[in-house]
Amino acid sequence: MLMTNLTDYYDVSLVDGYNIPVFIEPIEGTYNTNGGEYDCKRAGGCVTDVNSVCPPELQVVKNGRVVACKSACLAFNTDQYCCRGAYGTPETCQASQYGKIFKQVRHDIISKIDERIFIVLSYRLFVRL
Repeated sequence: MLMTNLTDYYDVSLVDGYNIPVFIEPIEGTYNTNGGEYDCKRAGGCVTDVNSVCPPELQVVKNGRVVACKSACLAFNTDQYCCRGAYGTPETCQASQYGKIFKQVRHDIISKIDERIFIVLSYRLFVRL
């Protein structure tokens, strides 16, 4: 979404787990990298292999290899991990040890009170669609 201040915002949700990095990259020739108001560059992406720190109980394994890491909500489907029912308020929904694991490898992750995890980045993006 292009904002009036020429800044686009996006978030990448780990609410259902993680399996691949996501990057936002402008199309070559449609931006400049000289600094200033219209400076643009690649944004986002987690270069840390989150799958390598995924606890066994959250791992999705294929052919003997971890290919994805589920969220605690997706793996256990309990009110406590999904922040619903008796755990559906800011007072009763607490971040779990699983959310803290992702926060350790990716410091710009913001752990939401409902155990949803988002990477929030803002960059100036000028992409010809």
